[in-house]
Amino acid sequence: MKKIYANTVSQLFKEKGVREECECCGKTDWVLLNNFAALAQQNSDTPGISTFPIIAVECKNCGNMRFFGRGRLGVEDKTE
Repeated sequence: MKKIYANTVSQLFKEKGVREECECCGKTDWVLLNNFAALAQQNSDTPGISTFPIIAVECKNCGNMRFFGRGRLGVEDKTE
């Protein structure tokens, strides 16, 4: 997956109208979790695991985490 940088994520959030305030504590200081690139889901009806590419951020004050779909934010993960 393509590496994402904090300034890129900040710009993408502004373009999509993502609120900066943490829903838990109201602070606006977030850290990008670069090592958190996908969520995995195992469905009991079908074998195997599905993954969903995400961008994850964590509130530096309270630890609240937000997950955003990479595709919806416009992040292209195609290899060149």
